[in-house]
Amino acid sequence: MDGDPRQVLIVDDDPDMLAIAQLALADIGGLTTCTAQNGGEALVARATHDADLILMDLRLEREDGQVVWRALNANSAVPLHVIFVTGARADEVAGLEAETGFLGIISKPFDPIGLAENVRQLWKTRP
Repeated sequence: MDGDPRQVLIVDDDPDMLAIAQLALADIGGLTTCTAQNGGEALVARATHDADLILMDLRLEREDGQVVWRALNANSAVPLHVIFVTGARADEVAGLEAETGFLGIISKPFDPIGLAENVRQLWKTRP
């Protein structure tokens, strides 16, 4: 499968991380993005934008990123793909591989210069 995602929804409760990820994907990487700082904003953003990939902080301040992703998927006519961004240990995210649409994990802190390429490489692995 070739090409880039139509739009990447970036979900992170840290405004600085959100800004860095958007800068890395949109300005440096040339991808189309939209952003949200929590699950509610993510649901609104998904409803108003054509995002087919979510770059999601696994540990949102008041929410679990996996729960938010499942809610986004439940409200979507097509399956969404997710890449989690986290500082969590490998054993904390081991069960994610079984989730349909899960493409991978990018560890925090990530390299802003290489983030778009990492996202593109993981995007190519989707079924």
